[in-house]
Amino acid sequence: MEFLSLKLLLFPLVILCSSRAVLPQHLVETLPGLPDKLPNKLETGYIGVGENEEAQLFYYFLESESNPEEDPFILWFTGGPGCTGLSTILVEMGTFVLDYANCKGGPVALKLNEYAWTKWLIDHPKYLENPLYIFGESYAGIIVPLVVNEVYDGIEVGDKPVLNMKSAKVNCHGNYQNIDSDNDLCLNDLERINQVSTENSYWLS
Repeated sequence: MEFLSLKLLLFPLVILCSSRAVLPQHLVETLPGLPDKLPNKLETGYIGVGENEEAQLFYYFLESESNPEEDPFILWFTGGPGCTGLSTILVEMGTFVLDYANCKGGPVALKLNEYAWTKWLIDHPKYLENPLYIFGESYAGIIVPLVVNEVYDGIEVGDKPVLNMKSAKVNCHGNYQNIDSDNDLCLNDLERINQVSTENSYWLS
């Protein structure tokens, strides 16, 4: 499945300006309610933001189950405001989801999500060359454009590290109906989106 080849980095809120995490990263191998070990790498930690890294933002990173060295990297913002990033992992597109059928009054049960989007940059430089897509839902519609703008501004002025940002919106100049047949960047982006959504019968607006 194409979605299993994607990386997913979940933030309640993020600004891409950290040089390194102040608090240690933690690899998670098992979770309550999941009988087996996780099928892929799950890392959690904090990223310091601000000039003195005075604010610490919590993140989840799920690595691709397919080809982590080449698969696209997705930065995902959960809606809200105040909504936990766990809602995306446990209800929408994480490696596993809540197993409601087996939770009847007992402990929480989890099961593998066959439709998962799974698989982090400054502290994980091996992913810097992967194509980067920034997504979000709900209230994240306020946050995502600000982050994307910061990323593009950083690319233009030569900030390091250089992010391999991809965007159908930018490459297609906002025109998805009468596409310029000479615009290979736009055609490739739209073909990739079509391939993913067709193979998985799954759509994100």
